[in-house]
Amino acid sequence: MSQLNSIRIQNLRSLKDTGFINLKPLTILVGRNSVGKSTFARSFPLLRQSCEAQKKSPILWYGRLVDFGDFHTSINKKSIEDGITFSFNIEMEHFDYLRIFSSRRLIARDLNKNVFSHIENKKINTEISINLVDIDSKDPQYTVNIDILNDHVEFIIKPKSNKIYATVNDRPYELDIDEFYKIEQRQILPNISIDLKPEQSKGSIFKLEKFFDFYIKNSNFLFPILVEKSFKGLINKKNLEKVIELLDESLLKDYDIQSFKKIGISEEQILELKEIYIISNIENILNFYNVSISSFFSQVRYLEPLRATAQRYYRKQELAIDEVDSKGSNIAMFLLENHKHIKLKELIKKYFDLEFSTEDSTGHISLHLIMNKDTRETINLADLGVGYSQLLPVILQLWSSVYNNKNEDQGCLVVEQPELHLHPAYQAKIADITVDIINQLKDLNRKYNFIYETHSPHLINRLGELIEDGALDSEDVQILIFDNESDQTNIIHSTFNEEGILENWPFGFFN
Repeated sequence: MSQLNSIRIQNLRSLKDTGFINLKPLTILVGRNSVGKSTFARSFPLLRQSCEAQKKSPILWYGRLVDFGDFHTSINKKSIEDGITFSFNIEMEHFDYLRIFSSRRLIARDLNKNVFSHIENKKINTEISINLVDIDSKDPQYTVNIDILNDHVEFIIKPKSNKIYATVNDRPYELDIDEFYKIEQRQILPNISIDLKPEQSKGSIFKLEKFFDFYIKNSNFLFPILVEKSFKGLINKKNLEKVIELLDESLLKDYDIQSFKKIGISEEQILELKEIYIISNIENILNFYNVSISSFFSQVRYLEPLRATAQRYYRKQELAIDEVDSKGSNIAMFLLENHKHIKLKELIKKYFDLEFSTEDSTGHISLHLIMNKDTRETINLADLGVGYSQLLPVILQLWSSVYNNKNEDQGCLVVEQPELHLHPAYQAKIADITVDIINQLKDLNRKYNFIYETHSPHLINRLGELIEDGALDSEDVQILIFDNESDQTNIIHSTFNEEGILENWPFGFFN
């Protein structure tokens, strides 16, 4: 299964270039106001809403979670010509690689004969980026760059004109897709798919008839078309079948040069055929990375800095509530569905010595704090300070990461100012409960990332104490210090040592 390990953002507002930021179990974002912390934090819900919505371009700048305006208000004003780039480091397994590039015919055959038994299912680190430039032009283009094993692939995709230009290891190719494929925008990367139109030109019908059997056997329609274009008929139909078989069998190991030479293919031609083979699988390549990126960002949960204050009554709706919304405005409905969960009660009691209850009557829900544990006397949350209404969404999202998403192997929670309106002691408790959840997720072997944008020294100092006490692994937390110079954000990486002492930390930072 693929795994997204790090992200890099270029030319998004003041983020000229973040470099690759590793996604650790806990990432703390600190810095003065208006230095890029929120832009970085909100890029995660931005990418989530871009994965989920039907749209005309890769990024949905204004959606239900965050509002970046549009492309022109989001781009760094000093880098307009360079465009905005999102890059991802994605770890794939060897079998993912085989599923992308190996034909179905060979996969089915090899599963029976165990031809791939010599291949260990190791990990492959890959990088993929998408660059957006002048998306409002008559013929906008998106550039996708991929580094996988020793190959660098670039696709320049023009959806409106239905054109794709590819470069593999500096060798350019033009993909003839307009006759048989269409470009669509579903997730972050453009998708291409077979689109056999009822009315085809004579040339298109000839190609379709000529290579249809090859496509049925190999699920690859572009390969024979590109080979014919590059090799001008030097490789006949029989040898073409042998070529793709040899390329398949050479995946993740050295080529059998002698077998290629037997059918008249030189070493230089092998390299070109390999490159054609890579780009002919563009449909599988883009689909794999779209699924990998979307499977991560679709699980992003986000809490805004100005969360909703408690209401005296919440209107009941017949909706299934599977997450707390970004404003925390549906916490009453969420608690109503989950208030009997013992682990949730235990978590709140353990760290905050609090107990909440909900009352459901005549189409309305009210949210209460139990003031007296013996008499069960309650008080409506609307009659208390705003701190409880700010704290509850954080607790519920933390609990939900373990108990409400049991079928997900990875996820991410982004919270801006989790300490908002809280006493310093409760701010420190945010660190305690987060570390507890991190350790529970590690025990379950689930990869989850928490990203907190904060101004709280109490939260940060408590993390150091927890590391010193052995409750938190120093490798599981990082602090990113944002600073702005000449309208450009710089990011300093700070970490805790094994004694819980901050390293590479600016002197007097909170003074």
